[in-house]
Amino acid sequence: MSLNRNPGKKVSIKFYMNVDPSAEYEGLRSTDVLKYEGKYYEQEDGFYVIYEDSGAKASIKKKGDVYVVSNAGNSGNRMTFDEKNYTRVNYQTQAGPIELEVRTTRASVMCTEEKIVLKMDYKLYAGGDMLSRYKPVIEIEFV
Repeated sequence: MSLNRNPGKKVSIKFYMNVDPSAEYEGLRSTDVLKYEGKYYEQEDGFYVIYEDSGAKASIKKKGDVYVVSNAGNSGNRMTFDEKNYTRVNYQTQAGPIELEVRTTRASVMCTEEKIVLKMDYKLYAGGDMLSRYKPVIEIEFV
């Protein structure tokens, strides 16, 4: 990937959440949009963006075909999206940590001079049961 951007470029980040829960978790449906301000950094074979989410450090990283979204807040979650491999995340809940499996069916990126758009499609499983399907779009706009 060859993006000609200066390190530390200011960006506006929007997470368009599209949650499609399994029937037993229907109440978790969401189409929320989350907005943040951050900084973009280019790196070999990808990029990363850092921002704050409720006072905690958070980031989006792309290295090759793998994407990592992490948040150092109370939950301390780090999710890895890889179309070639299932990944695991220890998701912190009020009742304690739950190990979830992330099955990514699509993780793609589109880059223009104005913005980067990440589109993902993944399912979360716990104990072999599907909990929900997510189709978030992350829009990183250069400001």
